[in-house]
Amino acid sequence: EVAERAPRLIYTRLTAFGQTGPLAQKAGHDINAIAIAGSLSLCGKDQPLPPYALLGDYAGGSMMVVIGVLLALIERQQSGRGRVVNASMTDGATLLAGSMINGVKSGQKGPQKGAEIIDGTRPFYTTYRCADGNWMAVGAVEPKFFREVIRGLNLEGVVDPRDQMNPAKAAFIHKQFADKFLEKTRDEWERDFANIDACVSPVLELGELASHPHHQHGGTAFLSSNGNVEVGIVPRIEGVDHTPGSPSPARGADTKSVMSAYGISEQAQQAAIAAGIVRI
Repeated sequence: EVAERAPRLIYTRLTAFGQTGPLAQKAGHDINAIAIAGSLSLCGKDQPLPPYALLGDYAGGSMMVVIGVLLALIERQQSGRGRVVNASMTDGATLLAGSMINGVKSGQKGPQKGAEIIDGTRPFYTTYRCADGNWMAVGAVEPKFFREVIRGLNLEGVVDPRDQMNPAKAAFIHKQFADKFLEKTRDEWERDFANIDACVSPVLELGELASHPHHQHGGTAFLSSNGNVEVGIVPRIEGVDHTPGSPSPARGADTKSVMSAYGISEQAQQAAIAAGIVRI
């Protein structure tokens, strides 16, 4: 009925399992959606573990909604009509795993841990604990980068770069790298590799982003006036001002002003707050 009166409207529906099918009415969180999608099987090492809500809720769900809305906006410029965008976290997470799915035969398990060079089980593509308990990430897939890692760790003559893909040497190389990284702190290793192009990076915690030179330069993470770490505006489009706006309000900071704007009396507001219906 609304579409008939406002045909240019674009609707979005985001669910765990889609609008139709045997699971459409089932409850499900991020972990359930990516489990059905097959992408959870690619995460973790000894057992499948979800990467927080990044894969299902955000990338497989919300990001697919954004893409659908943008497509609908382009189509509306031509037809003058809106669309209904149906997205499910399962569909999106399946799409994201597409490059891994292609080539898997029906009934087969697909990539197994240790069978892929980027699944975190290879010594040249994994993380290593440092002396301070923090971590460094190594992504030296190409031989030239692997040689640079060996040089940066001062393991020349100990680790042969020709053994990079030799499974019989993997455990030995991993131990040599692990023992070396334990000799210094993460920040010390970051400084050591600053001028070495070896695909070696510090694993930053979220609270550290705003103080890191990369994020300070690009503004992808910054400290707001209230001291919180905020995320900048991406992607970057030429000719568009990407200066961050005001900081995100604290949870509940706008509650009373919103209720007042809707004509809710002060007495009713206080009653709602006291009952825990709304938060300030």
